[in-house]
Amino acid sequence: MAKTDWKMGDTVGPTDMNQLGQEINNLASSGLLVVKTGVNMNNELTPGWYYVTEGATNSPQPSGYYRVVRRDDYYILQIFYSDQGKGTWTRARRGNVVWPEWSRSGGGGLITPNVRLADININNPVANTYYTLIDISSAGRLSRLVVTGTQTNNNYRVRLRVDGVESSLATESGQAHNGRGYPHASGTTAYSAAYSLDYFTDIEFKSLKIEIMSTVAATQMQGSADYALV
Repeated sequence: MAKTDWKMGDTVGPTDMNQLGQEINNLASSGLLVVKTGVNMNNELTPGWYYVTEGATNSPQPSGYYRVVRRDDYYILQIFYSDQGKGTWTRARRGNVVWPEWSRSGGGGLITPNVRLADININNPVANTYYTLIDISSAGRLSRLVVTGTQTNNNYRVRLRVDGVESSLATESGQAHNGRGYPHASGTTAYSAAYSLDYFTDIEFKSLKIEIMSTVAATQMQGSADYALV
């Protein structure tokens, strides 16, 4: 299996590239790797593994391998690797907005983002008591944070500590906001919009701690976060 725990500063050697090449060949022979020509990357929204032979537009390179990851109808991640060995690029789109610029990872080396999901499910949370969702001391990037439960979202609080600096998140004026609902990652319940806090962020961190709280007694509170370590 190819290495999947790349970190900044790691050196890509012939063995690494041979493993990657073998896995790509396996995908191609199994029919799981879809080969295309002249794609517009802005329109590539279907999850899967692909290879564009030439003529790619809105792409970091005219040809290469790419993967589309779709968490739901709102969040789409693209990962593009140049078959010319020039690097790995990523970008993510949230909602029906314009795609951002491609972000190159690790110079000319191959570093595939290791997307992780923090998940917590609390039955009968104690009012005004914080529960830890994430507490890590490694560098990374936070892209999404969600709190849902059996209370309207004006009763939820989030305490966020980034690189030792603390801040708080809550709805404006303490009122329930009909923001976008979120089917929670644990698959237990899909709460409606007024019962969900859903934050899309682009926060880089060297250390990160996230705590969530309900200001009133509830039968259930759930939280999740998307982040990647570098």
